[in-house]
This record gives sequence, C-alpha cells and structure tokens, in this order.
Amino acid sequence: MIIGTMIARGLLGLIFTFLGLNMLVFFLGITNSPPIKLPPMYGDAGEFMGLLVKSKFQIFEKILEVTGGILLLLSFVLHRYAPVAVVILGPIIVSIFLFHILFLPFDNRVIMPIVLLVCLVVLVTGYWSHFQRILDPHS
Repeated sequence: MIIGTMIARGLLGLIFTFLGLNMLVFFLGITNSPPIKLPPMYGDAGEFMGLLVKSKFQIFEKILEVTGGILLLLSFVLHRYAPVAVVILGPIIVSIFLFHILFLPFDNRVIMPIVLLVCLVVLVTGYWSHFQRILDPHS
C-alpha cells in the first residue's frame, strides 16, 4: 500500500503540476496558445469549457491544481502536505471525472479521469487516518 500511495502521489503531482502550469500560462496571457495542445471539444462539452474559460473560473481552478500538484510533489520530502493536497485536488478530480462521464461518455478521453480517480482513491485510503477524525462523531 505504501508503494501504491507513493506512485499515486507522484503521478497526480506530476500531472497536476505540469498540465496545470501548461494551461495557466495560456490563461494568464503569457503565451498565445498552450504549450501542449489539447484536443478540441464540441457540443455541450465545448460550450461548458468555453464558459469556464470566459468567466475566468478556469484560472482559479488551474491555480488550485498547480498548488495541489506541488504539495503532492513536496510530500516526498515533507510528508505532512499530502493530505492537504488530497483535500484540494479531491473535488477537482471528481469534477473532471463527472465532466467526462456526463459530457463525453463514449470518448476515448475518459481513461485519464478514471486514472485520476483511482489515484485519488489510493491516496484517500493511504491517508485514511488523517480523514477519519473528520468523520468521527465523538471528536
């Protein structure tokens, strides 16, 4: 379980740090296009993503993604930051998963959100002792 937790921390840390920075430099106007091109989305998915970008909501989400990713990478040195990163990235991962399931159900891009969700479950179970106190009615 310890090795699985370390793999999940590293994978999520790298994904959210680098892909979050990739889009953040584009949204902040540092570059004209993202360094890593993502495939276009059409229909309701494209409209929804367009609204997120237009409303600047995506900027705040990317800041949280980069913060959570950096905290996960830092947790290899400073172990206390991993549960905080899980709290930050958990709702984002669930949102990404639901977006792909609801808007792009039969697309091949659904694999990445499933990997993210599995990594999240591994981290939550690995750090369950930190989250158990929240759910304990006697604390």
